[in-house]
Amino acid sequence: MPVIKFAKNHASALWKVSAFAVFVVCCALNFSGMMYGDQSATFNAAVTLIYVAFWVAYHVFNAKRKSSLTLSIVFSAVLLLSALLGTVTMWTGFAFGGLVFIAIPAITPLYGIAAVTMNFAATYIAMDVLAAGWLFAGILLRRRHVPDIYSLIN
Repeated sequence: MPVIKFAKNHASALWKVSAFAVFVVCCALNFSGMMYGDQSATFNAAVTLIYVAFWVAYHVFNAKRKSSLTLSIVFSAVLLLSALLGTVTMWTGFAFGGLVFIAIPAITPLYGIAAVTMNFAATYIAMDVLAAGWLFAGILLRRRHVPDIYSLIN
């Protein structure tokens, strides 16, 4: 099967491209609710759930690929900084001179959390916890030797 052989040989690149594609699609689907302050709906929660499930799968299937885990660490660090910026802005009202507008794209895929928490303070705290856990998992997996899922299947 040439397709399976191609996927095995280029799995790291396929995962990285998929990560950017999932990010862009989830941003696009949650953008209007995030930007205009609409009430988060079940649709937004489903988009967020798909986004989180993708990143869990990304960690599982890329546990042994350091370059892929580095991408995950960068994504999660940007998310954590953006969520922390949103949390501080929410509590203090200080917008940090436009940095909030740079941070918005990073937290947009997680806008569906607001459907569960029902207020923005709890949403940002949930994003902080999720991003910190994601960052910790990426660093931990990158530093430890973990068997690759493909070697377990074969």
